[in-house]
Amino acid sequence: MKKAINKQFILSTLICFIPFIVSIYFYNRLPNEVAIHFDNYGNPDNYAPKVIAAFGVPLLMLCIHLYTWFRLENEPKKANFSNVIQNLSKWGVAILSVILQIMMVLYSTGVSLESNFYTGLILGIIVILFGNYLPKCKQNYSVGIILPWTLNDEDNWNKTHHLAGWIWLIGGILLIINAFINIPFYNIFVIFVIVILPFIYSYLMYKISGKNN
Repeated sequence: MKKAINKQFILSTLICFIPFIVSIYFYNRLPNEVAIHFDNYGNPDNYAPKVIAAFGVPLLMLCIHLYTWFRLENEPKKANFSNVIQNLSKWGVAILSVILQIMMVLYSTGVSLESNFYTGLILGIIVILFGNYLPKCKQNYSVGIILPWTLNDEDNWNKTHHLAGWIWLIGGILLIINAFINIPFYNIFVIFVIVILPFIYSYLMYKISGKNN
């Protein structure tokens, strides 16, 4: 089992180095200032020197990947994780880093990309995947709706994650739909709603439970 974990760690970490290889290959074709962020209309609104975009962003993603991996490996309630949740969390950053870097390089070298379309599509798929498995997520300190009252009350945790699962599934579908119709600020609104609603629901349950006790 330990060997399998080590192989997964090594492989997923190696994937995080693919963006560096891509950046090295295309480095001389990148402009001096590279677009690293786009507004709600798909227009670039933030730039970085190409050395930062080429190597700084992949380095940041690599650090996030390593932090996520070691955080999950040292989780006190690791046994409560489903294998799917663990794999999504451990491999997600590595795969996302490759996708984002390739999109950045292609756009910067003149390849026409609908950034809002691909961003909405990828984001929607990720939200649906997590929404599908949130109800199966048991109490832990690393993944899920981690609040003082969900950690202290298993019933609160379970009900909150059951509701959050449905909300995230619906939210993910809405994000994918918006990838095709591209309503400005819509994605931000959807993300805000799917994050805040489980929080409010959990807090209300906590307050009601406190009054009943």
